[in-house]
Amino acid sequence: MDERRTELVLRAVECVPAGRIAPYGMLGRVTGTSARFVGRVLATHGSFVPWWRVTNVRGVLPAPIRTEAARRWDTEGIPHADGRARIEDCAADEALLRESWEAASRDLRTSEEPG
Repeated sequence: MDERRTELVLRAVECVPAGRIAPYGMLGRVTGTSARFVGRVLATHGSFVPWWRVTNVRGVLPAPIRTEAARRWDTEGIPHADGRARIEDCAADEALLRESWEAASRDLRTSEEPG
């Protein structure tokens, strides 16, 4: 996996505000990658970033991490029920997320990449 692209995704995850959820696809659009790539990065390198703020478009995470995610969602006030974040009530603003990510990743991006 490309280390630079991986770091770009991890920096985007760090930009998701507390109390908000960003779907994999949103982070993919912001970083110029795919939702699948975002998921792969989080699965292999996501333990030191707020991974619980990134779900699928329905607000669901893989079963093995749902209990821990729910605990963190409670701490941050993210509305959830039945193993899913109510993303319709707590989705991150994509434009603001992009703006934060652009500032946080300026040192890693090339002129051909988003931002």
